[in-house]
Amino acid sequence: GTGLKRSFDGGKTFNDIYNKSMGVVEDIVINPRHTNILYCRTMDYVNIIFKSEDFGGNWIPLRAWEDAGTLAIDPNHPDTLYCGSDRSTNGGISWDYVHKNVIKVQPGNSDKLYALYKGELALSENWGITWQILDNYESFPNAAGYKNNFYMDKSNNQNLYFTTGHGIRYSTNAGITWEWFKGGFNSRVLDIVALPEKDIFYIATHGYGVWAYNNYTPVNDNEIKIFSPQDQLFVYPNPFSNHLVITGLQQTKGKILI
Repeated sequence: GTGLKRSFDGGKTFNDIYNKSMGVVEDIVINPRHTNILYCRTMDYVNIIFKSEDFGGNWIPLRAWEDAGTLAIDPNHPDTLYCGSDRSTNGGISWDYVHKNVIKVQPGNSDKLYALYKGELALSENWGITWQILDNYESFPNAAGYKNNFYMDKSNNQNLYFTTGHGIRYSTNAGITWEWFKGGFNSRVLDIVALPEKDIFYIATHGYGVWAYNNYTPVNDNEIKIFSPQDQLFVYPNPFSNHLVITGLQQTKGKILI
């Protein structure tokens, strides 16, 4: 949205780092080796990538596109960026075409790229020279457009997930076969956040709140334990405003940590 904030104390306090010339902020990535370097993609009349080298204190525009996709960074070589079907190997100074909407670079192997667009998940094992389709699912109608997201299990890169307008697709064998992730959450899924150290799997939906599982790794259906309906949290309004309301149906005593 039209706001961007930064915290240096784990979220206790925030300060505004939004530049009014940016427009709507749609994506942001951080250099994993030099965390003072940030890139964000914004949208106004065109898509623009901005770069900051001082933790977001100042921003400079790098390039504008009429149509741009997800912003991704190579964790192995963080001067390499992807924005949709374009790639830069020098921190955004110049760009080349890679044919697919790259959304993820595999940690430890920069040749292995994943691309996702309109429900089609593709893999390149040679730095984008050739591509193979791993799964193809047209996610229409998708209330949030085509902005599907992809997640790779940090502890096991055989486990892959991507969101669609009709739910979550997952694979436990690096994309050879795919299944639907089953659960009571609304099907219009926007994002997935897994915390393997806490064994929690969060699912963000379009307008229907955030759902949580207590096992983030796909297993047999009867072993997946979704929190009960009494534990659901509802977050509104959507889109978020300056005032956020969180309600829930909790029938037992306890604490809710946010």
